[in-house]
Parts: sequence; C-alpha cells; structure tokens
Amino acid sequence: MKRAIFLVHRTMYYRYYTPLIKEAFLREYDVEAWHDYGYPKECSKGRAFPDIGSTPKLLDNAIKTRVFTSNATFFYNQELKSNLMALGDNDVVFSLHQPFLYWRNERECKLPFRWIALGHAADDFFEFTNNKELRSFSNTIFVVFTNKWIDMGREFINRFSGQRSLEVFNNLSVKVTGQPEFDSFADVGNSELIRNKYGIPEGKKILLYLPFPYQNWNPKSAWERAFAGLGMNTLVHKEGFLDHKKKQPFFQKILSGAKDVNFILRDPEAFAWWRRGITEDRVFKAIKEFARRNDLFLVIKPRLKFPISEYIKKNADLFVFDDETQNNPPVLKELLSLASLAVSYYSFSVLSAAFANVYHLNILTSDSFFPDEKGRYFFSDKAPSLFNYPGVSRSLTAQEVISKIAGMDLNDFRIDADKKSEYIKDYIGFDDYNSSKRIFDLL
Repeated sequence: MKRAIFLVHRTMYYRYYTPLIKEAFLREYDVEAWHDYGYPKECSKGRAFPDIGSTPKLLDNAIKTRVFTSNATFFYNQELKSNLMALGDNDVVFSLHQPFLYWRNERECKLPFRWIALGHAADDFFEFTNNKELRSFSNTIFVVFTNKWIDMGREFINRFSGQRSLEVFNNLSVKVTGQPEFDSFADVGNSELIRNKYGIPEGKKILLYLPFPYQNWNPKSAWERAFAGLGMNTLVHKEGFLDHKKKQPFFQKILSGAKDVNFILRDPEAFAWWRRGITEDRVFKAIKEFARRNDLFLVIKPRLKFPISEYIKKNADLFVFDDETQNNPPVLKELLSLASLAVSYYSFSVLSAAFANVYHLNILTSDSFFPDEKGRYFFSDKAPSLFNYPGVSRSLTAQEVISKIAGMDLNDFRIDADKKSEYIKDYIGFDDYNSSKRIFDLL
C-alpha cells in the first residue's frame, strides 16, 4: 500500500494540494489529509481554519482524514510526531513547510518516509532565517518553481541569516518542478458558465482588482493609515475576524479615525501622502474610469483577512468574496480566465496572471510599507523582476495611476508572447499543467 499524506494547516493549502491529490489517485495512492485543529478560529484569519469539511470532493475518490493539534509557534505535536515516525518507505508526506518546523529540541533527523516540502512563494525561504530548530533531515525533497527562485532564496538566506542556515539549505535536495497550483488552470471551465456563476455580463472582459492589503505591517510608519486606513470601516468582531457586510459602530469609527489621524500627523511621510490626496480611494477611482473607457467590467476580489475601503465597496461593478474553500479550480483562476488586466499591490497573484496570459499592473507602495530590507527583498520593482517585467507586468506609483491611467488604453497593457515565455522560464518554470506529475516522478 502506498500512502500520500497531506498536512493541512489552513483551508487554502488545498489550493496547492488539490492537483497533487488528483495525481496521487491516478497513481493508485491511498490519500490522507491530516488537518491541524490547533489553528486558531478567533483571529483575523479564522475563516481559514482547516475544518475537515473543507476537504475537496474529487470524483468518487475518498480522502481519509484525521486531525491533530499543533503548537502555536511550531507545528510540533507529540502525537503528530509519533504518527509520522510510524510511516514507512512507501509513504510520502506533503507539506508547504520544511520538516524542521515539526520537530523540536531533538536530534532525530532521519525520516523513515519521504517528505516533499512544496515551494509556493517567498515564505519558503523565511523559514530558514531566525529558526533555532534549523537542521537537515534525510529523505526530504524541496520542490521549487525555477532555478531563479533557488538563486534568489540562497542569496536571501545568505544576506539575512547565519552560516548554519545556508549550510542546511545547501544540503537540501532541491528539485525544479514548477508549481502544482498552476495545474488547476487546466480545470477552469467554460467561460459562459463562469460568467453565469458570478453574474458577469455576456461578452464583457473584466479588470480584476485586488485591494490593498491593509494591516499596518510596519509599526514604525503611519503610511498605511494615510493611504488606506481612513477609508476603512469594516466591523471587527471580538473574536478577531472581519465582517465585511457590517460597519463599525458610529463612535467606534470616530475613535479609530481620530487615532489614525493622530498617527498620520506625527509621521511626516504619511502626512505628505495624505495632504496630497494619494489614497487607495483615488487610485481606485482612476482605475474605474480606465475600466469604463476601455469597456471592462470591474471585479474586486478581496482577501477576507483584510478590511476593504467603503468607497471601493460602493463603486465596484462586482465583489467576489473568496473564502478560499473552492480549490478545484480556485476562484482567482476562474476570474483570470475572463480578465484583460489584473491590478494589485505586490501580490504574488502576478504569477497566476502571467500563467493565464493576463497583463499585471503592480501599484507601488511607499518603502515604509516594508518593515525592513528583509521584508522587501522579494518585492523589487526594478526591471526585470517579478513585478516589473516588460511585456508581462509593470509597476506604476500610486500618483502615476491617479494622474495618468484614466487616459491610457488597454493596448498599453498587452502581453508580449516572447516576454511571457521568458517570464515563465524565470519565475514559474512550466506552463504544461504537469508539475504534479513531475513531483510524483521524483518518487
């Protein structure tokens, strides 16, 4: 008996796992999904709790499920460790994380089964920095998009961590396979069915806007409050999650707004942006005018863990609230199949857009958005880079968007086929929907 075991810490992990699960069934593996019930429900990300009910229903194949409870900092759990160490040569464990996050204060680094650490974004490499549990494990394969990601990751670890981290990374078996997440594009259905599903008018192409991820990431700066915070009025429940259909009580909004203004007045950069009127609301207003002039239907797909501007709520043609439980294919992939342009703020959706042959516009933030150089490392806007690659993606400042984009033409944002091929090679790896097969071929 061959078993493929998937460690599920959040519902959205199935975005990456579903194509692999389908491939596992094709290769006659028994599939098990181990769900982490230690993930907190009472927080802004509480909707991502990996309830067993979120397990994808794939044809007639039954996915066996079980639960475990992880530690809040690591994924360590004695019962989980015992269950893992009881596995054998015919078993493979898939995780979005390196195995050293699951073992603590132990020297035991020899695994009796195979571990696939599935590379999925910049977070892969942050795990190698500032981690006291860092060490090498046997039978581990780290699968990544491309060789360029390997080079970027190695440089990142070298710059922001110690020699020990670099040694562990260099000792890893790292294989280039592409990203199974993009295999799901093959499952995107008929465009008319997608239009009917979301209520998108017949024959209309869409402009897909992903709102600013407001979270006050940099505690030393009030820039986010000036750019986006004052326009927010989303109710936050005492459990920590956001209710996007309700507003804050009147006096609570007055107090939170006064607090934001106080921070802004004491931050020269934030005050300068605020005084000049460089805000997300004005960015969105300009984008909406661009969409109108180019006959595009303006669709907003926010992430539920972030609040959303009231102005954007009122002026979008369509809001699509994605709870990330749909993963065969994900909502983003369906919407991109109808899109002519995608707009975001340093979102790794740029990769999905390129794969879907959709041009991506990245709106530049203040440097203060990033807490430090480590946080900014993977978000360069210098060409050629993920977010500024002529013919595939470009970056404009918020002020440029406000002052210029309404007068631009959709032809200014056209994919160049040759440049897209180069981008795929540099940052995605493959566009053949076979990354899951390549990973299983390694086994």
